[in-house]
Amino acid sequence: MRRIINLFKEPIYKDDLLNAVVYGLLHMVLFSILGGAIQFFVGVNLGVTFSIVIYMVAYMIGKGIADKISTYHILYSLLSVIFFVFGYLIYKASFYAFVTRDILLSIKFIFSFEGVMTILLSFLNINSYSGIGIIYNIIDIIFIVFCFVNAWRLPQRRR
Repeated sequence: MRRIINLFKEPIYKDDLLNAVVYGLLHMVLFSILGGAIQFFVGVNLGVTFSIVIYMVAYMIGKGIADKISTYHILYSLLSVIFFVFGYLIYKASFYAFVTRDILLSIKFIFSFEGVMTILLSFLNINSYSGIGIIYNIIDIIFIVFCFVNAWRLPQRRR
C-alpha cells in the first residue's frame, strides 16, 4: 500500500498531464466511434468483432497516452483506464446510433442509469443457460479484464 502512495507522490509535469488528457480524450472519442462503426458494418451478430474492436479501443487509448508523455506517473495509467471505460460507453452509443439511426435516443439511453448498467454488462449474456453461451461469457470476461490490464500497462512503458 505504501508503494502505491509513494507512486502518487512523484512529480507530475503539467505538459505531460495536458498531453495525456488531450490525446487520451481524442483517442477515446475517435477510436470508440470508429469501433462502433466497424461493429455495425462488419456484422451485428458476429461476436468476434466485439473482442477485436474493444481491444483496439483499449490499445489505442493506452498507446496514445504513452506516446505523448515523457515521464511516467501512475495517474496516466488511471486516466487510461477511465478513458477506456468511457470509450466503451461511446463505442456502444455509436453502435446503437448506427443501428437505430437516432443519435439523440442512443445518447439519452447511454447516459441514463439503466443504460449505463445495461451497457457495462452487455457483453454478458446473462439469460444464456447453454454450454456455449456460458463459454462465450467466460471468454468475454477474460477479454475485458485483458483490455483493462492492457490499458493500465501501456502508459507504463515510458518508465
